[in-house]
Amino acid sequence: MTTERKFSAKYFIIGLLFTGISIIAFQNPADDIAALVIFASILTIGKGLFGLFTRNQNTEIKNKFAHMLISIVDLLIGIFFLSHLALGMVVSPFVFAIWFICDSVGYLANKDVAKQISESYYWFSLVINILGIIIGIMLFFNPLVSVLTLAFLVGFYLLLTGINYLIAAF
Repeated sequence: MTTERKFSAKYFIIGLLFTGISIIAFQNPADDIAALVIFASILTIGKGLFGLFTRNQNTEIKNKFAHMLISIVDLLIGIFFLSHLALGMVVSPFVFAIWFICDSVGYLANKDVAKQISESYYWFSLVINILGIIIGIMLFFNPLVSVLTLAFLVGFYLLLTGINYLIAAF
C-alpha cells in the first residue's frame, strides 16, 4: 500500500552527499583513503545530527530508540575519525564494518517505513541493507584485504545508501 508523500529536502541533500562522496571514492581509491576518512567523518556527524533532530518529528519511525542509538553511533564514529585521522585510517576497516552492520540492521528494524513508501522501495531498501550487512562482515573478518579495497567498498556502500536516500526523498 502506498501513501502520498511530500518531497523531503533533508533526505535529498543527504542522498546527494552520500552519492557525491562515493564518486570521489571511486575516482582514485588508493590515494583517497585519508580524504575518504575525513569526508566520511563529516558526513557521519551530519547524518547522526540529522537522525537525532528528526527522530521525534518523523512519525513513520516505529523504533525510536534504535534510531537514536544509530544516530549516536554515527556521531561517535565521525568525531573519532576527525580527532584521530591516522588511527582512524588504521582501524577504519573495523569501524566501517561496525557502522555498516549497525546502520543496515537499524534500517531493517524499521523496514515498515520503507513499505509505507512503496512496495518497490521496500524491496530495494531490503536488498541494500542486506548488502550493507554483507559488506560489513567482509570488512570485519578480512581486514588486510579490507584495507586494500576499503575505498571501493565504502564507495559502493555510500553509493547504495545515497541512492536509497534520494529515492526516499520523493
